[in-house]
Amino acid sequence: CLLEQPFVKNPDITVKDLLNEVIVRVGENVVVRRFVRYELGEGVK
Repeated sequence: CLLEQPFVKNPDITVKDLLNEVIVRVGENVVVRRFVRYELGEGVK
């Protein structure tokens, strides 16, 4: 699940932890509605 994965800019926290930090900081609920997955080297032969 996306929310349980390490955050790419700080692997010490999960995406869920980051969202919770943002929610506290802005005082609003934050919901991930969609995301895009990129893979390095995709399509390279």
